[in-house]
Amino acid sequence: MPDAVRYELIGGELVERNLSAYTAAIAFKLNGLMSTSVDAAGGFAGGADFGLQIFADEPGRVVMPDGCYLAAAKLPDGLPARGWCHVPPDLVFEVVSPNDIAEKVEAKVRDYLAAGVSLVWVIYPGTRSVTVHHRDDTAISLAGDAQLTGEDVLPGFAVTVSDLFPPVAAP
Repeated sequence: MPDAVRYELIGGELVERNLSAYTAAIAFKLNGLMSTSVDAAGGFAGGADFGLQIFADEPGRVVMPDGCYLAAAKLPDGLPARGWCHVPPDLVFEVVSPNDIAEKVEAKVRDYLAAGVSLVWVIYPGTRSVTVHHRDDTAISLAGDAQLTGEDVLPGFAVTVSDLFPPVAAP
């Protein structure tokens, strides 16, 4: 298997993850910002190397979101020492890369919610916005000075949306 960090296993096939330095920087920053709230709330957080095998209808499927959070109550014995996490996170976020296809991002959101994830954040660097998806099929788009919060899933977490995006060099 090629460098597993850059691939997901979907439908029995390796699918290369679309990455860029800019989207990776956003994910790194958001994971760092979340760490204080995760420490306070208890539980576990994972970045782009945190594999999830949570899809009942596709037991062999492994995805690696840009970030996620699981409450301690979901894993009372801790994280598995080997293999992927088989428990749906409470929160997942994905940063949309330039080569991502909108329909595939939307399908991934639906799959996360159907698997039991409560809150999915999709971060759009191109529009400097975040869409927050809930299990009840509601979604809200945030930009500028709006606050992205962990709601009741990750209490205490809040960041101004514009603060997620580093400056972009001119082409």
